[in-house]
Amino acid sequence: MGHHPTPILDIRGAARLWACLPGARASAFRSTLADTWIRVFGGDETLVDDIRRNRQIQDNLPRDHPGRAFGEAVDERTQTPPSPLTIPDVQNIITRAVETALEPLHDRIRREITAREDSENRFIRILEDVRNGTRQEIEARLTAERAAREIEIADLRARNALLVGELERSNTRMVRNVK
Repeated sequence: MGHHPTPILDIRGAARLWACLPGARASAFRSTLADTWIRVFGGDETLVDDIRRNRQIQDNLPRDHPGRAFGEAVDERTQTPPSPLTIPDVQNIITRAVETALEPLHDRIRREITAREDSENRFIRILEDVRNGTRQEIEARLTAERAAREIEIADLRARNALLVGELERSNTRMVRNVK
């Protein structure tokens, strides 16, 4: 059997999801939405020229061009009214947005785990040196390792506090966007 991409969102769903995401690109998208909304309800007639130009572009795009999704969405809307978002739809949009927002957090956690493993490996090397070293050398290395671990712990606590705050702000923004 052939492998065909399975659509998970139509262009409207993608736009709704994009509007819920955090970040600079999503913020720019929301700004464009707000500007266009104001132009539409303010009666900006230059939109008519833009709309006609976009329709002409749509009519000339090849059938398999991804940009056709915009024209097809407009054609569908003029034929049948859109179905409203259901609670599961909203939950799915939020879940995807949260997963996207949490990916950098997961990357940071992976790096921190790697750093802890490196620290443990240094400790193991110290223990191996204990077998072969003098008491003064061992004490000096243990003191240095203890200081390094205290710095790492303080750094991890600070990072954790920042990440928790970042996650809370992201969740608050997403909840506000859904309302």
